Amino acid sequence: MHARNFSAWIAATLITLNALAQTPPAPPVSPNPASPANLSSPVGLWKTIDDKTGQPRSVVRIEANGQELVGFIHQRLDPKAKPDAVCSSCPGDRLNQPIQGLNIIRGLKANPKETNTWEGGTILDPENGSDYRLRIKLIEGGHKLELRGYVGTPLLGRTQVWLRQEP
Repeated sequence: MHARNFSAWIAATLITLNALAQTPPAPPVSPNPASPANLSSPVGLWKTIDDKTGQPRSVVRIEANGQELVGFIHQRLDPKAKPDAVCSSCPGDRLNQPIQGLNIIRGLKANPKETNTWEGGTILDPENGSDYRLRIKLIEGGHKLELRGYVGTPLLGRTQVWLRQEP
């Protein structure tokens, strides 16, 4: 490379580096599932409330798995819960699996006819090993999640409301 070409290349490189150094950095992408842009999705962390005692029971992490939603027990909040407890009554591949980290929601799909609603999946009650059909709906601007677990028809079921959590 001739000295003249090399000098021109160095000058052009320095101008480019200087321009890059003065460009403001892009804002960080927030992993927070509760950021305003994501309140239209149930993906994130949710505090479950015991419908008998009104006390927090656990934090469930809902994730996208392709076109479906799945959910796992992320953290147990019940002070009486044994940390090494397993699901001794659970069906199939969840039998004798640790409750912490257990996959309790499977197969939820968005309802194309109803905004902010997912259905067609199941939810597992690790206390008794029962699987229930499940329908969920974001309410209160995405800050709460209404869950309807049922057998057969939604009329024969139970509703819970979970609270969105910051990670």
